[in-house]
Amino acid sequence: MKFVSFNAMTNKGLDKKVNNFLSNHSDIEVIDIKYAASIGFMYAAILYR
Repeated sequence: MKFVSFNAMTNKGLDKKVNNFLSNHSDIEVIDIKYAASIGFMYAAILYR
């Protein structure tokens, strides 16, 4: 399994990064996606195979 993480200052920016990764890697199997937010940043982590 592999892990990749993304961060952005806005929800729209984070969605753009995650969607771009998923569209460029259409052959992967996504195991889990976790989202988190703190003051000023949004985070996403994708566990995939």
